[in-house]
Amino acid sequence: MRLDIALGFLFISSPLLLVAGEGACGTLKNQTALKAALSRATEQVIVAIEHGDSVQFMASVSPRGMGFGVDVPVVTKADLRRQMRTGTGYYCLLFSSACMAAAKSLWQSDPVLSKFQTSYHDWLTSMSYNKDFQLLTDSDLCGGLVRFITPGARTAPGILELEFVLQRGRWLLVNTPFELGE
Repeated sequence: MRLDIALGFLFISSPLLLVAGEGACGTLKNQTALKAALSRATEQVIVAIEHGDSVQFMASVSPRGMGFGVDVPVVTKADLRRQMRTGTGYYCLLFSSACMAAAKSLWQSDPVLSKFQTSYHDWLTSMSYNKDFQLLTDSDLCGGLVRFITPGARTAPGILELEFVLQRGRWLLVNTPFELGE
């Protein structure tokens, strides 16, 4: 079992089980509605990445910012917005394979992100993938993990993960990736 803290939130997971029960995500009936809302929020993020729309992408990021990698400091929303505006830093990982070499030092030490030789945009638009949605909950938090799984990826890991947290009734992006991956 592993404990993850993202932006001050606690996620409890094991390699085989993500805890989803009575807690911040509510009853099973409520969880069905939350998964549908998570699916819609995920689609907004994916469309933004696929269309290179950094403004739309930023609309889905938590006000506190976002983590890029496992056990790394959170990039504030203001800093991430600056990177999106200037086409530098994590903008490259998300949207532009062409500028990744210049920015790769930001994520080079991460065991998952360092495997990406292509941007999320190019990864998502060049391969077919399956989506897996899971709710993560404890007594205070309702989170969502979305995995995009593609077999045979050569320029990136076969799994791309996006982690969301339900804040004030809205799913917001807080981290990528969630765990060590494959």
